[in-house]
Amino acid sequence: MSEPFTVWITRTADGADRTARAVEAMGHKAIVAPVLAVEALDVQPDPPLDAVIFTSRNGVKAFAGLSDRRDAPAWCVGDATADAAREAGFDAIVSAEGDVETLFELMKAKAPRDLRYLYASAKHPAAPLTAWLWAEGFRVTQVPVYDTVAANPGLSGADLDRITHVLIHSARGGREVARYLTAHGKFAFTNPWFICMSEGAWQGFAGAAGALSDGVRRRIAPEPAETAMLNLLGAGAGQ
Repeated sequence: MSEPFTVWITRTADGADRTARAVEAMGHKAIVAPVLAVEALDVQPDPPLDAVIFTSRNGVKAFAGLSDRRDAPAWCVGDATADAAREAGFDAIVSAEGDVETLFELMKAKAPRDLRYLYASAKHPAAPLTAWLWAEGFRVTQVPVYDTVAANPGLSGADLDRITHVLIHSARGGREVARYLTAHGKFAFTNPWFICMSEGAWQGFAGAAGALSDGVRRRIAPEPAETAMLNLLGAGAGQ
């Protein structure tokens, strides 16, 4: 293999260390410097429920800290979220193995409409899943259980100069990466490759970067999963 990549891991701290271990197992160097932080909200998710909906590991973690309910089926956006639900003690778990739109399509096709669903969401969800489900005849109570806020990654100029790849997991993360780089005048720091979990993650970056994103080198994962991002890294994206 050629020189190891230096990979900036921008996701929230709860998942960043896991990603770093995967990157380092591939022989690359990881810089863990989240641009987002998760804050649990002080709420009581106690409406009557027959099933729960999770669209992130953060939602599972926050809900598990607020409620003892583990007997309800958990409809999860993807395998990482399903794993978090399993670790939290849920037994009946369904994974859409995709993104929020994939979860919506799966629930529309297979979820019972006579159940009462609780969606343990972010304070500002990226997609209007609750509205989509209500339009299909589902009874959904959305309870925001956590908020995602901007965090200062605290990178030095030397850090920025040696980064070869940037992993972006979400649209919000993309926006914060672009804002940070713009603020530090580092948009052409080493002309790194941006590996994005989805087109939405890239659009978050490009929307905040504006014309500065023109010509930025990028790869979009073929499916919205971190394994797909890491496969791009393993395939030598940028070589």
